[in-house]
Amino acid sequence: MDELSGRFELLKAEIAELQVAIRSYDVARGQIQGWAVTVGLAAAGLALTAEAPAAVLLGLVAALAFWLLDGQRRSVQQRLIARSIEIESALAAHSIAQVLAPGSGVRIPGLAHHISAQAPAGGRGWRHGSVLREALRPGTWALYAALAGALLTSGVAALR
Repeated sequence: MDELSGRFELLKAEIAELQVAIRSYDVARGQIQGWAVTVGLAAAGLALTAEAPAAVLLGLVAALAFWLLDGQRRSVQQRLIARSIEIESALAAHSIAQVLAPGSGVRIPGLAHHISAQAPAGGRGWRHGSVLREALRPGTWALYAALAGALLTSGVAALR
């Protein structure tokens, strides 16, 4: 196998792994949301049937934890999607041979022949910022806001 063929195989493998990872994060987020609803409604049910409004607090803490976990998963998934788009854009603008040729001016940052050992811009704070940004997207927080509303309603009902 020559060098260009080897790089091509690495590129194919990276694209395939990115697609698998993106899909797996969709599945994981669905599971997290399912667990959040299950735990939240169980806490609401406990608050109503056992007349234990303190169970609402447990449900709210669990909803908060699941919401942040969902935001973290979504943030990682968005980085994978950005990487996939970066590769696709370079391939759309140039031929595969141009992208993979040693010494070519065309670069896909992080590709096997152009790996940088530097950390992402912003370091650890950047990651936390991206988690909060993703957690605050309507598609992420709406479920948890509805769950918190159901929990608070059941807590008020349990107090009566």
